[in-house]
Amino acid sequence: MVFVQINYRVGAFGFLASKEIRKDGELNVGLLDQQRASYWVQKYVHLFGGDPEHVVIHGDLAGGGSIAYHLTAYGGKSEGLFVGAIAESPFLPTHRTVAESESQFGRFVENAQCGQDADALACLRSKDTATLQAADVISRFPRTAETPLWYFLPVIDGTFSPADL
Repeated sequence: MVFVQINYRVGAFGFLASKEIRKDGELNVGLLDQQRASYWVQKYVHLFGGDPEHVVIHGDLAGGGSIAYHLTAYGGKSEGLFVGAIAESPFLPTHRTVAESESQFGRFVENAQCGQDADALACLRSKDTATLQAADVISRFPRTAETPLWYFLPVIDGTFSPADL
């Protein structure tokens, strides 16, 4: 057995969503990072003694939630990237739309000192990693008390992340 551990973008770096990002970028890039890693495994796992015909994906907690997204991606078509999946204690809260994530995007823009810019996305792209990391804070759901918390999570994008997860 060969075990491959991957890294992917999390928080705002992986799941910041807005209509501006949809228009001029990619949504759910954290999930796309995971998918790209799966392509890498398919191409190179044989060099480590692995079998590309028998790849099983695994995740726990947030990784377990990611497994659910990969099982339903593109209408359940895994493109032969894996033959099985194990999701342990999946963290899979609400499945939001881009519109539901706009207020979170706005808070992130403000936290990164880009709130006054006409092109907030261009401003964010000009910031250094430390500034963006500092702006990436957990906040509460709009129009609620202190809880529940609002994390940066995958959104319905109509392709990778379907509406009927």
